[in-house]
Amino acid sequence: MFKLTVLLLCIFNGSCGRSEARETINPMDVLKQKKTLYFSLVTNPYNYMQDCDSLTFIGLWEASGAPWVDLFAHERSTGKWFRHPEVCYPHPSRSSISFEGILGALHALWNRRDFNAIRRMQDFGNSRYWLMGEGPLEYTFMPHIAPLIAKMLGKKMEPLGSDPWLAIKGYKLNVVANYIYLKAKVYGGINKLEIAFLREAISQKPQNPIFHALLHRYTDGNQEIAIKILMNEQNFPFDRLPDRSLDLFHWSDAPAVVLYTYVVSILEST
Repeated sequence: MFKLTVLLLCIFNGSCGRSEARETINPMDVLKQKKTLYFSLVTNPYNYMQDCDSLTFIGLWEASGAPWVDLFAHERSTGKWFRHPEVCYPHPSRSSISFEGILGALHALWNRRDFNAIRRMQDFGNSRYWLMGEGPLEYTFMPHIAPLIAKMLGKKMEPLGSDPWLAIKGYKLNVVANYIYLKAKVYGGINKLEIAFLREAISQKPQNPIFHALLHRYTDGNQEIAIKILMNEQNFPFDRLPDRSLDLFHWSDAPAVVLYTYVVSILEST
């Protein structure tokens, strides 16, 4: 599998022979080259985003190092963000925004260091007691994000109790992992509870590379498991984009190309 990947990398680069590649190319080089290839193949990111969750995945796409897109099409009112540039609420979505959507926006805004946009979100949240949109409170009420946003703006705010998201099960494990990563980038590390969460997530979904990448990024730095998962040529080919229906990440409707580039960006930062 690795030899095939290296050979394909050489074909893509057109600059080395097989024997030379075995001596000089390591798996991370292969993953980064493939990430660059995927960026070039996605000419319009919105074609690969779930319609009513585009903010979530556009944000992760940008956070992985992709070229900027029209992120602010989701901010249809000052400081108020929406799942999608077009109307998704009340049909087919139950809410106009979601926690994962806000996370996607914040990942991208932090990547851009766009403190004006972060401040607009904070002002909107404060003015609405952190009711960030329309729909059931379970989707729209987000007071626990306030301390993180304050920290992004260089201010200190005491946490409002323990993070409720650390108890979430199922596909939301990915959302919580993205929350942990955003916090880690802002605060500079993760705490014992977050490490325990990632270990539990791995025990439930051992083939999800997001959990492995984040755990080892902030513990021992050994990324062998995540690298091995991403080196699978059947799941992540070198001549085309991965199948959107790939269920490796256990995240319904999530575009695999976005999650691949996102995980590689975590590995690159290790």
